[in-house]
Amino acid sequence: MPTYGGSGAYRITFNTSFLPPGTTPISLTENQWTDGNILTSNNYQWFVFTATADTQYIHFDPTGTLKNVSVQVYNSSGATVGSETSLWTVDRNTSRTLESGQTYYIRVRSSGGTGTYRIGFTTSTTAPAS
Repeated sequence: MPTYGGSGAYRITFNTSFLPPGTTPISLTENQWTDGNILTSNNYQWFVFTATADTQYIHFDPTGTLKNVSVQVYNSSGATVGSETSLWTVDRNTSRTLESGQTYYIRVRSSGGTGTYRIGFTTSTTAPAS
């Protein structure tokens, strides 16, 4: 393999999933908050849920130490559903048109920084109860 002007060690891997190797997504339950924690800057965390309606709302609770995140939804084949959306103290939810009964994944990415947060999903703009 050409080095293109440099040298050094590298690692390469292959898997049959679109999720990064070693990733175990955290399960979400409708109408319940789930704790999240992004440990390193520009890192991400994965969640999985089964859609209960054709429109689902993803909610962000900024009461933790992380005040803004970006979320991207994926179907079970790894195709994106909608575009990546920033959620923060003002814009706390986003909706996606999904297929009820199907499995979806949410990638939460830090928008700069590390910390804790909560995420949930519902069938309306009303966030899960605290």
